[in-house]
Amino acid sequence: MKADAFRKLSWGFMFEMIAFRVMGIDILPDIIGFIYFGGALAILAAENERFARAKNRNLILLLFSVLQIYEPPVQESGVHFYGGPLALTLGIVISILALVHVYDIFMGIKDMAEKAGDLAVAQEADSKWCQYLALQIAVVFGFILAALPALGTVYLIGLFVGTIALAISIAGFMKRCEDRLG
Repeated sequence: MKADAFRKLSWGFMFEMIAFRVMGIDILPDIIGFIYFGGALAILAAENERFARAKNRNLILLLFSVLQIYEPPVQESGVHFYGGPLALTLGIVISILALVHVYDIFMGIKDMAEKAGDLAVAQEADSKWCQYLALQIAVVFGFILAALPALGTVYLIGLFVGTIALAISIAGFMKRCEDRLG
């Protein structure tokens, strides 16, 4: 059962982290990621309080992710905020909820690993959280740098590559969790 939960977490992170839009439609929608997270957290919620909190928060994020399936394509360069101040505020709230959600998942894994006496997995959970947080901070700077045409484009390409690399790294970590904690 726990091994299945880590496989679901792996897929959840892939869908939640990687955004690929074609004509405004998210080809890898976050909602699928949150469905995977929900399945995993339903299994892991009994392990510790962090997973239980993440499970409760997951439902809220799943509902909000419906709003992100389609976003109007950008017609001109620069930074655009659709929906005005309310949409921007909602986006910030969702981002903070998602950060706390992911934090609880990684710290739940850390607690689980420490309980099992696997300090290497516990340390890696800490490391993956720090990498995820650093990526989210880089995304915020991406909005600022997007206003600079040449530098912004290079930065956003690097950010996209970094996101894919981290998602693959997290998938490998979840495989180790599956093998050692599942």
